[in-house]
Amino acid sequence: MKQQVLDRGAATYRCVVWSAGILACVSGCATLTEAEAIEAFVTAVQQADLGALQANTSPSFRQRALRDPQVTEDLKLLRIPAGEVTLLDVRDVSETEKLVTAAIGERQRKVRFRLVRADDGSRWVVDEVFLKQTHGGVTAVKSVGEQLDLLMSVRDILRAWSQGSREEVLAAVMPSVAQLLDRLPPSYLAWLTEHAVGPAPKLMSIRPAVQLDDNVAIVKLPRAHGQLIMSLRRDEQRWLLSDLALESRDASAHIPSLRKLAAVLVAAAGFLDAYQAENKPQLARFCTESLFRGSLQPADLSLVRLPPPVIPPENFEVHLQGSSADVLVSQDQVVTKLTLRRVQDDAATNDALPQYLVEEVTLYELDTGQQKRLSAVFTAHAMVQIFAEGLSQRDLGLLRHASTLDFNQRVWLRADESRLERLPLEAFQQPPRIVTTVFQGAVTEVTVQLADRAATFRLQDHEGRVLVDDVLLPVRSRPSSLKKVLELAITIQEFALALQDGAIDTVRRVSSRDFNRLVWHQLDQVPPHPTSIVQTLLRPVGQVRLWRDTATAVVGNDTFGARVRFVAEAGTHVIDDVVLVAGPAPDQQVSLKAQLREYVTTRRPVRDRPSRIVVVPTPESDRVNTTTADGDRPFAGTRADETSGPLERPPRGGFSGPSALPPSVPPQSEPRP
Repeated sequence: MKQQVLDRGAATYRCVVWSAGILACVSGCATLTEAEAIEAFVTAVQQADLGALQANTSPSFRQRALRDPQVTEDLKLLRIPAGEVTLLDVRDVSETEKLVTAAIGERQRKVRFRLVRADDGSRWVVDEVFLKQTHGGVTAVKSVGEQLDLLMSVRDILRAWSQGSREEVLAAVMPSVAQLLDRLPPSYLAWLTEHAVGPAPKLMSIRPAVQLDDNVAIVKLPRAHGQLIMSLRRDEQRWLLSDLALESRDASAHIPSLRKLAAVLVAAAGFLDAYQAENKPQLARFCTESLFRGSLQPADLSLVRLPPPVIPPENFEVHLQGSSADVLVSQDQVVTKLTLRRVQDDAATNDALPQYLVEEVTLYELDTGQQKRLSAVFTAHAMVQIFAEGLSQRDLGLLRHASTLDFNQRVWLRADESRLERLPLEAFQQPPRIVTTVFQGAVTEVTVQLADRAATFRLQDHEGRVLVDDVLLPVRSRPSSLKKVLELAITIQEFALALQDGAIDTVRRVSSRDFNRLVWHQLDQVPPHPTSIVQTLLRPVGQVRLWRDTATAVVGNDTFGARVRFVAEAGTHVIDDVVLVAGPAPDQQVSLKAQLREYVTTRRPVRDRPSRIVVVPTPESDRVNTTTADGDRPFAGTRADETSGPLERPPRGGFSGPSALPPSVPPQSEPRP
């Protein structure tokens, strides 16, 4: 009995030992199989043996990362360590997948492998490799398969763009970009691809810098004269080109954005094609509204010839600058520049493409040196006729419509119908006859023949509209600038009417700082004055002289009138003094500012004891019917048959004629021009 018990115990012990041995053998054999799979992969990488790599990796890895024979060179760029493999950790994910961490080589660099069972289930093969990589001080774990897939995609894209067909070029980019490129004529697309990538660089001879983040990647490739920057996005299972930039030390070869460059070429080609076909609805799609409505819509496009939409690449250049672009086309001694403006901002989504519109076309004639803007060619003559009609008919609406903002602000917006009648526009009674036209970029000069003299209309381009900015009219007693003469005349009228209406604020606005400091800022209201001052200042403007910082304008004549002195302040001319003239002698002239200054200093308080201003008598030949501001007595200028009594003498200390000028205030003399 005892022997039977001993035999049973021995049998049980042998069974347990045998079972433990079997388990140990299975575990050790499994670990050995995993180590062999990793060692086989590392050795294949070290020996650049593509066949061995394919034999020791999964179908998924082979499809993603080993589809190109040059992948062995790409693997060298990733710096996968080589040497003896030591397993550090083995974690079962499922019966067919394991995550294994191994230390490789002398430096014991840690690498993580994902292993899966081979198709026959007999062994483990590598399905993915994860490496720690540091970029810009940031360490992250990157997938070797994804990086190899990206590098091979870059190679495929460069090969397609440098050697492939049109279909292959379009297939290598994002669908939205492909739609844009497909709108380009074949010659434009060929130029674009050659200009962007040139001959395909060999990736095995360079070290691209790769930034990979989920489905977005940036790849920088060194070039002979700079670097190529490719932006890629994963679309389902493929990497596709989203944008491209070429940073070059040669400014003419620089490309800030492939998408922008393509959008510019599409807009330029579409504009030229619609222009050549005289298809105005189509033309409106490719240019700004101001250019189309202001110039092209009413124009006869056959009068000006532009280049055809398809041009040999050697005949055009493209320059991108911020939100604008220039396309230069050389043909038959004429350089045509299309200026385009981006109308969609960069804040749009990644799939939103930039849109450019033509805002101006400039023709540079190399033989004559002229610069013709298309907007000016079509509208300059018409605008001259409109402006001239406005002058002859004294039509403020036409004048304001045909004038630049500066001309309007200086003259026409300050005028009304009554003031317009008093302006010196007598030279423009007949329609002008156009003689010559000179184009100088944004400025166009049209010389016309008037009834008795020639005049030059100077026009400026403003957002596609050509508007009159000045008229140069040769007159012996005035500056040639009509705008400056009219500005001075309008200022005199504003000053006179403000005196008449008691508008002290307007008087101050058109007066100089010195005039305001000495007189108008000392008063709360315009002092009572004889209306003959107003009538004198509203007489036609005669001689005008203009210096750098001062100007004078004479109203009336040397025997009866006024000489108005201006100074330049804040970009315009304001009145600094008015000298009332009753004759050529000094004692027949009186300074209004001096008399007002005397009034301010000798009859304080002004607000309590206002006095009337008395001017010099009017000669018999120029007398007009004028009454005092308060209507109680006639003043100088009243006809003798209407005078009810002798002229009222000014009160003591009040205003008087030229004989009352204080010795310290001599009549002002004008500077020599």
